Amino acid sequence: MSEPENVPSPWWRYLEENLASRGLTTGDLARGAGVDRSRLSDWKRGGKASLESARAVASLFGAGPLEVMVAAGLLTPQEAKLREARPDPARLSDEELVAELRRRMGRRPADRVDPKNTHTG
Repeated sequence: MSEPENVPSPWWRYLEENLASRGLTTGDLARGAGVDRSRLSDWKRGGKASLESARAVASLFGAGPLEVMVAAGLLTPQEAKLREARPDPARLSDEELVAELRRRMGRRPADRVDPKNTHTG
């Protein structure tokens, strides 16, 4: 069942809460997001924000882009949790850690390592 037309969308409620807490107006939102005011009416009725608009809103609010994309319905909360792009070094074996360090330093596994700079602990 969809929400009645007079009930603002979750995205619009998120926007209203953030506007109020920051002392901003819908005019500030339209300018900050780079959209026409008619787009704001669409958002209020449940229209989706574009990725570009969501990024602009995140910048305007000083919020994380993932938070805003979830609020806008562009990502699910579960998708936002998949943001770990790099492995956690604490979870790597010694071999995996060395491989990750080489990757981050732009070295291939066949590159030489200066034995003077290695420590065996």
